[in-house]
Amino acid sequence: LLPTAGHAAVGGTPDEAKAMLDRAVAVMKQKGKADAAKIFNDGTDGFKDRDLYVVMINDSGVFEAHGDIKAMVGRNMIDLRDPDGRPIVRAILSVKDSGMVEFKWKNPLTNAVEPKQMFCSRMGDVVLAVGAYK
Repeated sequence: LLPTAGHAAVGGTPDEAKAMLDRAVAVMKQKGKADAAKIFNDGTDGFKDRDLYVVMINDSGVFEAHGDIKAMVGRNMIDLRDPDGRPIVRAILSVKDSGMVEFKWKNPLTNAVEPKQMFCSRMGDVVLAVGAYK
């Protein structure tokens, strides 16, 4: 059956987000930061799937990649907070190796602000992250 009007779009799962993050880490190791950022920004090679996408944030809080909101790329968003006041970027950058950060964000499939789990991996001076809505 095909979805009809009134049915919610099906977003990515936490397991799919973790799998995308693992693939992003592998691409960055293989191609380097600049080429990986281009792939993540373009959403090619399966790095944009429904509400799943990769972000790359450097230690200064600048988005080097954002697979959904292109206007974020190149911007310092160190003080970005969710609607509840949680410091999103600072929390992501606090990840030392790998981890998960929770916050609220606008779901691109529903246009509603929803709880999100962001799975993160530190790669030198950047953190790669992929999130799934709860």
